[in-house]
Amino acid sequence: MADKSSNKCLDCLFTVCGPKGSVCCAIFSTWGIVMLVLLGIFYKIQAVPLFEDLGLEETLDHPLTEYNVTTAYDNAASACWGAAAVYFAFFLFSVTMAVINIKYRQKPKTQ
Repeated sequence: MADKSSNKCLDCLFTVCGPKGSVCCAIFSTWGIVMLVLLGIFYKIQAVPLFEDLGLEETLDHPLTEYNVTTAYDNAASACWGAAAVYFAFFLFSVTMAVINIKYRQKPKTQ
């Protein structure tokens, strides 16, 4: 009896992508998390090679000050870490889809 009720619960599970696609998405998400966390760390320590990517321009009206540069680096680091959090959520979703596809895959019915 318990077996039939667990099958009803498994019938309501749905998958968005197949097992290979979900594993591939999980791998790409892992790479995105690592890359964005490292990039956020480099922005936080104000790595000089990343200065050009901040998009700061010195004009007569807006001179570059230490505060402006530090704020731009901190904003970029926060954006990288926020994007890494989105990748982490997508990683969890992909792993969930992979587990559902692999562990709870319906076997073909024989008649």
